[in-house]
Amino acid sequence: MRSGVSWRIEKRSPFFREGRAMSPCVLGTVVRLCPSERATSDAKNSGAPSASPPAVWSTQPKKLEALQNEIHIWRASLKCAPEFLRRMNAILSSDERQRSARFHFAPDREAFVAARGILRELLGAYLNRPCSELRFQYGPQGKPSLAPIDPDWPIRFNLAHTRHRVLYAFARSHEVGIDLEYIRPQIAEQKIAEMCFSAAEITELRTLPIDLQPQGFFNGWTRKEAYLKAQGCGLQQPLDSFDVTLTPGRPAQFLRGVESRWNIAAFAPEPQHVAALVFDGHGCKLRFFQFDHAAFFNRP
Repeated sequence: MRSGVSWRIEKRSPFFREGRAMSPCVLGTVVRLCPSERATSDAKNSGAPSASPPAVWSTQPKKLEALQNEIHIWRASLKCAPEFLRRMNAILSSDERQRSARFHFAPDREAFVAARGILRELLGAYLNRPCSELRFQYGPQGKPSLAPIDPDWPIRFNLAHTRHRVLYAFARSHEVGIDLEYIRPQIAEQKIAEMCFSAAEITELRTLPIDLQPQGFFNGWTRKEAYLKAQGCGLQQPLDSFDVTLTPGRPAQFLRGVESRWNIAAFAPEPQHVAALVFDGHGCKLRFFQFDHAAFFNRP
């Protein structure tokens, strides 16, 4: 995550990183979320928690399909060869290069270049346009979008990264927000939860076995931040103004303070990581893809 521990906590919090919420079929497993399925899932899971179905990451197709009633989630490594980084840097805009230069440490700078370059590669492939020509604009709280928005292709997207991994979400008719976290027990302290979770969420967290509390904390955090990112409201809405489920194995849901059009899909992109996607509308499909650096590098 890249934002403050709470929207009321100073930005020098260890959670704050630049640009956040201020700022598969043959292709992979298909996950459907709609109110009736979520209610059924709740009934089936009213006893002991059961694990959520894992995401199946498929290799990228030769041609990216349209996103009508679909959301595509991509996973990519930020550990890139120097040659790949040079290519990514070459397609960035001048302001993106300026932003990358502000990072003091080379690993942070390289991660930014890779994340933004891969974003451009994927958007260019979806839109069938040169990725270097894409321009971004930013909402009041820093959420990026394409500028200008093409009325024939109103693609929406969001990204999140942590350590050496980045996730992207792309949609055509849904607002999306995505968050990714590496589970760090030393960060998941009770006092941090007390500053940013609601009373009901704190109670749920405290009832968990001690060994499950770090995952519970990050379950809650990613779901909350993905929602704020989907809305693009960032600092304007306190984290404790709405409730989410956070018990490992319990279906990811909003419980209070959120309009019924919003949905959560929670998944583990790899061991020791948790992620959440929030989107509006119902009946859409989620497809999961693994970004292949070599395949994109060798494209014409």
